[in-house]
Amino acid sequence: MKIGFDLHGVLTESPHVLKPILKMLATDNEINIISGSELIYMEKELTEMGYVEGTHYHRVFSMVDYMKQNGYDMWTEWNEKEQRETWWCEDYIWWMIKGEICDKLDIDVLFDDKIEYEEYMPSFTKFYLIGGDIND
Repeated sequence: MKIGFDLHGVLTESPHVLKPILKMLATDNEINIISGSELIYMEKELTEMGYVEGTHYHRVFSMVDYMKQNGYDMWTEWNEKEQRETWWCEDYIWWMIKGEICDKLDIDVLFDDKIEYEEYMPSFTKFYLIGGDIND
């Protein structure tokens, strides 16, 4: 089975609980982390939280990197929280991209904290809302 997890709002919330679960799941399933940030930042965050490639997950996919590679209309703005320029796009494109990535990767199950992604998931991907607020 191919399982997808969001980073921010899911894996960042309780790494001490999720690391053993991902380790167990990764023995018989393909674990993919699919999130918004650029790959270089996600890999750093995962390492800092103790998630290990090959142990807790198999691959990491960046929505921003995917959109840049595929010519989507994007721009950068200063992000005060992260203290760096971050990429932005129209909201509907942002919500659609994760579904497009799940389709290309044949993701069977996705765990995310944003309900907005659900309507854009391919029909074969089961979406589970974890910890998010439907009105976020």
